[in-house]
Amino acid sequence: LKNILVTGAADDSIDWDWGWRGRVQFAVIQQHADAGDNAFEGDNNGNQHEAQPRSEPVFYNVTLAGTGHGPKSHRGMVLREGTGGHFHNMIIDSYAIEAVDTRDEARALIGDGTLTFSHNIIANTGSISAQQREQGQDDDDYGFDEQAWLKAPENNNQLSLGAALHPAARDLTSPDFRPRIPLREMPATTPPKSEFFDESAAFSGAINPRDPGSWLEGWTAYPES
Repeated sequence: LKNILVTGAADDSIDWDWGWRGRVQFAVIQQHADAGDNAFEGDNNGNQHEAQPRSEPVFYNVTLAGTGHGPKSHRGMVLREGTGGHFHNMIIDSYAIEAVDTRDEARALIGDGTLTFSHNIIANTGSISAQQREQGQDDDDYGFDEQAWLKAPENNNQLSLGAALHPAARDLTSPDFRPRIPLREMPATTPPKSEFFDESAAFSGAINPRDPGSWLEGWTAYPES
């Protein structure tokens, strides 16, 4: 998937399972304040978490635009039931519940390199992970410390109290998903060399901050009211 826009999904905006190993670059997810669930919900196999081939998609240059506290609270990402995945150069902004919620075997998958999360910006989010809520019988990832993983220096994620997107990212009729953060302050890495990925996109989020416009112009439409 390349150059993808999902707005106002009634459930999860991108939802995968059953061994999906796709690649994604330049994707924008816009939550609506009164609808939907997670921006991403990733699974491998609910009946057999270790089933092969294992879900292990690769994402670069993604913008997840949440709505903060509103009629409907959202999560940025839920990763569970044995899914791997690689998430880089993302902006996860304004999610009321948490930015990232890992479940089940996350610790083992991170340990063997099947699940990675680096060079991302998490901004204006009440909790960066589900760690504080997962105590006792609510612990669904075997005591894995999500916050320590997300904050680990080697992952080079940037955590910001302020928003990384302009307020217009929440506009339902004429949104603007360009980042507020200048390129020099982004922790982005160079996408991998391949026929699919654009290696020049060494910036955070789906929209190049140096571009006065965006790839969304000219082919997208939003509700008029």
